[in-house]
Amino acid sequence: MKSKLIVISCFFISKILYSQNDESVKKHIYNNFSIPEKNWGIYIPFYENGFSIIKDVIDKKKEKRNISAYKKSGADAVYVTVFIEPKPIEAIKDNEGCKNYYLERIKKLPLPYDNLYEKKYKNMFVVQRDVFLYENDRSKISKNVNAFIFADGYCVDVHISKTLFRKGDSVFLNKIIDSIKTVSPYNQNIYDYFQFGNVFFYSKDFKNAINYYEKALESDKKEKKLTKPFLIAAIDNLGMAYGISGDYKAALLKFNMGLERFADYPTFYYNRAATYAEMGEREKALSDLELAFKNKDKLLKGERLPNPYNDPSFKSMLDDYRFIDLVKNKLKLIKD
Repeated sequence: MKSKLIVISCFFISKILYSQNDESVKKHIYNNFSIPEKNWGIYIPFYENGFSIIKDVIDKKKEKRNISAYKKSGADAVYVTVFIEPKPIEAIKDNEGCKNYYLERIKKLPLPYDNLYEKKYKNMFVVQRDVFLYENDRSKISKNVNAFIFADGYCVDVHISKTLFRKGDSVFLNKIIDSIKTVSPYNQNIYDYFQFGNVFFYSKDFKNAINYYEKALESDKKEKKLTKPFLIAAIDNLGMAYGISGDYKAALLKFNMGLERFADYPTFYYNRAATYAEMGEREKALSDLELAFKNKDKLLKGERLPNPYNDPSFKSMLDDYRFIDLVKNKLKLIKD
């Protein structure tokens, strides 16, 4: 279960989830951002405005989070990056303090800029500037806007940039700024636990991934809010996180739990087979591999099963004629 291929196979699930017609889950994941164990959050309606999340990284030890979102705008694009991190110096006590600290960094950036403007707006400080994309052509600019928020001792920097800015773009950029809200108190919920699990899982922080997937599944016992694709992802990723961490018994428990709920779901069979292979249980591994590919038509759209012949979890079985026969002759996954 130490296979990178197994982890990659579940990456397809993550991408599929965000194409499913489950508005409540998608809206929450796309719009609400907090740090684990904190009682405040930042709300930006990315989902309603057509943004895709392209990066989400949490450093739990340093209590930092970095989210990047992207939206195509004609031939250009709008990027929004949200930095949530502890206040950089003890003297910072408010929005203006965050603004002043980061403004000094902005002024040191290499690209030339003009029309630096700042103002206090609602519960934040807003700074905007025109960044020249080409040193010898000042007709082409990227409009850059930063909204600085001080929340419970933390500085939040929402950075918005629009490439090849045109006058009409101001309406959309202002709409984003106007939509930003600090939510306090903010009660982290099942959707937060699920997304925290995803972020930690794909950054290979399996200890924290296990913690938050377990919280999500425990909450779902009562709330029943995770629909089939999300439940599959949570259970499967949790099982893999245990397996990659070397806790094969816990991994088996999770894959068994998944098969109790979704008896024909092939990736549960595949990952259970990989776990058995790591444990030296060859007969069980072979049986589950066959079931995985027998049910491959039940995969979610866009998902695929890895080739077990190339999966390090099955390395110990490469000398087993039954494994070779299954992969080569029955599954047709390798050629002479």
